[in-house]
Amino acid sequence: MTFLLFKDLIIFRTIAYYVPESPQKDGYERRSKMPNSITILVLRRRCLVENKAQLKRDYEEAAREIDKEISRIDETFKTIEKVVAPYKCKACGGTGQHTGVDAAGSREEYPCKKCRGTGYDLSMS
Repeated sequence: MTFLLFKDLIIFRTIAYYVPESPQKDGYERRSKMPNSITILVLRRRCLVENKAQLKRDYEEAAREIDKEISRIDETFKTIEKVVAPYKCKACGGTGQHTGVDAAGSREEYPCKKCRGTGYDLSMS
């Protein structure tokens, strides 16, 4: 048996050996190498680790693409906000709501009368 070291994992590999057989000239028959179960498991593990690494790379690439798209949308929102900033209603601050107190003393929200609840005063244009 030989011992091979693969990334902190010891692999036992059987070497071809002779087994006595009667009809042969020298009395032995050569057997082929057979992978033992540890070698098979190590190869399977290596394959799984490589597959996992590839999936992780694919996932990270997809996540980067999604982040780029989110950034583009955020930039679009900023551009829209810059364009409509002069039209924000000064009375409600662009919320479209006024907070007031009713007759019973509890707070209540009312739609802004100047912008009619939209948050934008279009009478300025």
